[in-house]
Amino acid sequence: MQKENNVIKTKFENHTTNQIKKWLLDSIKGKAWERKALIFDCASHFELSAEELKDNSSNSNLTKVKAKIGQILSQMISEGDLLSDDDKKIKLAKKVTDIYKEDNIEQYIISILKNNPLNKKEIFFNCVEHFNKGEAKEVSNKTRSFAGDVLVKLTKSAVIKKEYNKYVLATDSKYPNNEIGNCLKEAAEQKDIYKYYINMLSIKGGEFFEAYSVKLLEKLLSLKNSVDSSELTGGPNDRGIDGVINITDELGYKEKILIQAKLRKRGTITLKEVREFYGAVCSEAGTRGLFITNSTFHKESSKFINKHYNIVGINNKKLFELATQYKVGIVEVDAQLKLDEDMFLDS
Repeated sequence: MQKENNVIKTKFENHTTNQIKKWLLDSIKGKAWERKALIFDCASHFELSAEELKDNSSNSNLTKVKAKIGQILSQMISEGDLLSDDDKKIKLAKKVTDIYKEDNIEQYIISILKNNPLNKKEIFFNCVEHFNKGEAKEVSNKTRSFAGDVLVKLTKSAVIKKEYNKYVLATDSKYPNNEIGNCLKEAAEQKDIYKYYINMLSIKGGEFFEAYSVKLLEKLLSLKNSVDSSELTGGPNDRGIDGVINITDELGYKEKILIQAKLRKRGTITLKEVREFYGAVCSEAGTRGLFITNSTFHKESSKFINKHYNIVGINNKKLFELATQYKVGIVEVDAQLKLDEDMFLDS
């Protein structure tokens, strides 16, 4: 069984970020997608068995695939390649050909910086010589514009850095050259990791956050109850429920706990969102509802939650408190709290 898992992991790792981006772009062309439907469509390209495609546990290969795609999708939105209406509808913000061109320039810039540090003028010259030698000036100017955007993006994500007016690769043996690695590196140097924890959840994306929330609650609930089953339900037709945990307490009472995990980069959780979740809890015969967010609840949302005995809201500060207490995403090293680097680097 171990051998089979290793084969699957190797197949998964062979799918590069650029390959996944290409699959996403091929699907999006001329169409607006629901985020979860787009992720499911892209996931079909991965070589998962029929058994794996049914496994919705928080540690499954399907969950890791969806988290990886979601992370790349969020990155493309952040970088302006795609547009999103509050993460509900995804569509192209640029021409597909322009996005592919930028990707090619990005790979080329990284390759030439492996040899020597270069200033901006030298990078632009190399890009034009490589991609547009002998072509019209307006084509070369377009390449320079793309190269400028790529330099900003690579610097922001800590893939490259500027030293003495020249760009160099920001290599680090322990952390990858991307936004995740940059966040982990900064967090490792700080005593107060709360803001890095919240930022990391945002970087990893909504699909990771759903799996993470279920994993955290499963550990919490298992200490005083028997967890009969735990699964992720987030998909195109999830009816507002991201996870379900069925438990039996020490007296034999059974409960069906429904979870919604809402990742938010800005703004609070609205009363409308809480009402809709509560309605889903009631319609799905849940005994309890847990609404989890890396953000906060609007005061009207909090009032609604406090009026109902069978729904609980977990905001950013409570989430960090639980993560610290149950050591999910947070570990203790030499009596100091740290981000769980293995968890956040996985997939």
